Amino acid sequence: MLALSTVGVYLIILVFEGLIHYRNLNSGTSEPYDESKSKVWTTFTDVQ
Repeated sequence: MLALSTVGVYLIILVFEGLIHYRNLNSGTSEPYDESKSKVWTTFTDVQ
């Protein structure tokens, strides 16, 4: 029962956050995701 309620709460949070993000995208207060602006994470082995 605890596992089902945890999954249910998690799904409710995901839906709620998705609706907020969808509303912000439509109103223009949030920019769409642009992959060219994303940072690339590297390990310390790449640094010389």
